[in-house]
Amino acid sequence: MDPGQMQKGKMNAELITGETQPYLTGAEKKALKKAEAAERAFRVAKGYEKESFWDRLRRRFQKRG
Repeated sequence: MDPGQMQKGKMNAELITGETQPYLTGAEKKALKKAEAAERAFRVAKGYEKESFWDRLRRRFQKRG
């Protein structure tokens, strides 16, 4: 077998296994959730409207009358 082909196969295998790994680690996900909760608490404390998909959708339909 050609050494160049073997190297290409090895590189493809590394790419395939690299794509199946999670994008965020568990600690990063936990930190992101904590930051989102802190932002929600901050917005509530300042009196801002709750910002979620369903709230935006509800406001959009309420404006139409």
